[in-house]
Amino acid sequence: MIEFVKFKAFVALAKTGSFSKAAELLKTSQPVVSIYIKQLEEHYGVKLVDRLGRRNVLTKEGEIFYKYASQIIKLEEELRSMLSSTRGELRGSLVIGGSNIPGMYIIPRLASGFLKEHKDVRLNTVIGDSKEIIQSVVNGELELGFVGMVQEEKKLDYQVVAKDRLVLIAPPDFEKDRISPEELLKLPYVQREHGSGTRKTIERFLRKNLKTVSLNVVAVLSSNEAVKEAVKAGLGVSFVSSISVEEDAKTGKLKVVDVDDFNIEREFYMIKRKGRTLSPLALSFYNYVTEKTEL
Repeated sequence: MIEFVKFKAFVALAKTGSFSKAAELLKTSQPVVSIYIKQLEEHYGVKLVDRLGRRNVLTKEGEIFYKYASQIIKLEEELRSMLSSTRGELRGSLVIGGSNIPGMYIIPRLASGFLKEHKDVRLNTVIGDSKEIIQSVVNGELELGFVGMVQEEKKLDYQVVAKDRLVLIAPPDFEKDRISPEELLKLPYVQREHGSGTRKTIERFLRKNLKTVSLNVVAVLSSNEAVKEAVKAGLGVSFVSSISVEEDAKTGKLKVVDVDDFNIEREFYMIKRKGRTLSPLALSFYNYVTEKTEL
């Protein structure tokens, strides 16, 4: 019989690509992890990992094994959560998906009070763009997600958890405090990637109000933080969430510039798959957020 810890060792190795880092995650030694992987390979009669110098790469069989080992670990965590809930306790890993802004700013604020009430719960946030998080919830890979856009997806329940507005940011030495929409279209613009809720909101607003989405795009970046750093470096201007730029605006690292007739408000949503029975831990957090964010 294969002990559960060996599945954990393999998953840790697959995620980190390193025996030493896997050992750190499991709070054990590197030789122990090596022994566990060897025992798994002997038990199942397949090669799971190719050791290529300092790199450790999963074989085809290893990729299949990783998929099922991850599911086994997830099921065991759900089992612990279910058994704890019968005793009125909550413990285990709370896995939540979040697009860029919710993942970095909104989830931590919502979760802090919940984690203080439930000392044995650990938060694990999976970050992706809004499209990726929505798809993961639809596919059942995540129980809950927090995103900045509504996709035409009938399989999901959307609940507003925060309101925000998008603001134009520029380098600190930008000469104007206010510009016209026509000036905006000529300025070098740092764009978010396809699938970004921020990008979708901006394009929808421009199409409706200016009948164009033809910004002078000089770069396309995959995170809000990358956009802010690019703007600080003088690459161009960009629209970002006001939540994410409060501190930088106060300290003068970035400048918020008004655009005539531009008032772009948005909402952030907590999503779950319709009809899915949430685990006790996810359900408790869902109810907690619902109670705290009645808008």
